[in-house]
Amino acid sequence: MIMHELSSMKRNGGFTLVELIIVVTILGILAALVIPKFTDASVRAQTAATQDQLRSVRTVLERYKLDHNDSYPDIGDLWGVVTAKTDADGTLNAAGDYGPYMKSSPENPFTNSVTVVAFGAGTATDGWEYDVTETPVINAVGFNEVAGTYTAP
Repeated sequence: MIMHELSSMKRNGGFTLVELIIVVTILGILAALVIPKFTDASVRAQTAATQDQLRSVRTVLERYKLDHNDSYPDIGDLWGVVTAKTDADGTLNAAGDYGPYMKSSPENPFTNSVTVVAFGAGTATDGWEYDVTETPVINAVGFNEVAGTYTAP
């Protein structure tokens, strides 16, 4: 009788291998359903952040142009002249009358870079592409603003 009680206590004290396999399988299925949702949410967040930063930078460029004799900043020191004080000719000057227009250089959410390159020349390590030949064009490297998608260059 005592042996019977001990064997039934052992049986009720833990899970069988089959029960554990079923639980692990169910958890795996749930993870497979949930993980893509989180991945998609992070891409949507990066897209929204990129669109917001582009809107902000374009506003800054227009403000800069108004203050600097209808001239946009050059590509060489784009972030320097919009994050510091400048004179009317765009020269950096701590006592200048204009700026700063931004606190810091924005980071491309997809590449985590602040570098600025000529439009169309961006690589996966660059942040922004900029062109001032006629109307300033600035875009996040690899980001298709119309479609709201990112494709690594």
